[in-house]
Amino acid sequence: MIDPKVIQFLQNQQGGVLSTLSSKNDIDSAFVYFASNPKGDIYFVTSKDTQKFKNIQSGSRVSFVCVDEERLITIQAKGKAKTLTDPEEGERVYDLLIHILRQKLQKWPPPFTMMQDTGLVIVKVVFDWLRWGDFKCVQSTPLSDFFEQIIPKIEK
Repeated sequence: MIDPKVIQFLQNQQGGVLSTLSSKNDIDSAFVYFASNPKGDIYFVTSKDTQKFKNIQSGSRVSFVCVDEERLITIQAKGKAKTLTDPEEGERVYDLLIHILRQKLQKWPPPFTMMQDTGLVIVKVVFDWLRWGDFKCVQSTPLSDFFEQIIPKIEK
């Protein structure tokens, strides 16, 4: 089971940077708005025309970074991305994303809400590696004290 602090962190965030690898081994990164589930998986909406979606179709490995600038906490994660194919699950997740993001974003809507809904897909990312970074430590702290390995769990 994933550490509850990670679940809470993800539920309090709205966006992060997702990196994918193209079929030509080029790294592409994009900011995505996301929602998370109680297992710590994330979901985001994108167009089938985006480079990130094309990259996910050719290879499902992704990396993800999210930061809370006020609390000085980050997560760095790696995992597998897959397109949701169940229409009921897709509709439920889409509605959840819209609900969550409308509450969190006051200045502008996420780009996918402005796109025509043809060609939009929902992607789920399941992490198999995740590192928690807490940078509230005092100066001259060893680098290893900033990070905690969450997935797979490594005891200190």
